[in-house]
Amino acid sequence: MSSTAESNSVQNFFDTLFKDIPRELTLSELINTFKLYAGIVRGKPVSQISFHTTQLKLVSIIYFDSQPDIQDYHCKYALVVDSSGKAISLQTGKLVGFERYLFQLQAACTKLILDFDVVNPYCSAHEELQQTLSTGSAFTTLTQE
Repeated sequence: MSSTAESNSVQNFFDTLFKDIPRELTLSELINTFKLYAGIVRGKPVSQISFHTTQLKLVSIIYFDSQPDIQDYHCKYALVVDSSGKAISLQTGKLVGFERYLFQLQAACTKLILDFDVVNPYCSAHEELQQTLSTGSAFTTLTQE
């Protein structure tokens, strides 16, 4: 395979990987997407998730889990976001479903707008969560393996 063909192949891979990933995303949109995903995994809407933040001078640490009442450092997911909104560290499991979506956001350098005061750890009905998503692309990404 020529270097041009290899380069095109790699470019096509990344174009596909980041096709539906936004350049900017609010934290509340991310958490609403997570609540929707948690409902899909459980097979029913969730009523509450665990959500914690630690805001430091240079970074914010965001912890969340699909189970309610989980202490911050025990949450399945943790994001470290710098003051510009760039995710600089990510704690997830396998890169499928929501974990893949988080990885894609980080790898695409999506700016996370930290609207802490808008995030609601309680969940609306499943249909209401779908309406709060800015596009259908997050839902499509979450349901891909």
